Amino acid sequence: MKILGLRMPIAAGFALILALGVAHATQPSPMPQTGRATVKLQLKIIDPSGGISVDASKTIPSGTNGFDAVKGIVALKSKSFGGLGERISSLCDIDPPNGQYWAMFIDGKLSDVGISSVTISKNMLMEWKIQDQ
Repeated sequence: MKILGLRMPIAAGFALILALGVAHATQPSPMPQTGRATVKLQLKIIDPSGGISVDASKTIPSGTNGFDAVKGIVALKSKSFGGLGERISSLCDIDPPNGQYWAMFIDGKLSDVGISSVTISKNMLMEWKIQDQ
């Protein structure tokens, strides 16, 4: 009996240690801090002829490439032009009619660079509108 008397506290001790270990292991770990700032991308897609307007926003890491950011928010199709980057041919399954294209506006101004050359390092409004070529 004495042996059983000693085993019970030991067994109970092991059960307590196991329970504490399991409880500790199942608690969520804090997210690792990367030190990378985040910015907000507001994306607007406007097709006035089709009466469609899409407005979305997403918080992304600062320094994200514009093409990667848009691709992570909406469905798109593009054509690669090698060192020049990507040209958007379809957004949200909307293809511009012949003779028109998706024009990109950054903070209200027509962009003079392509989407692959845009780096999002501050809060940004990116609008896409169908325009004549």
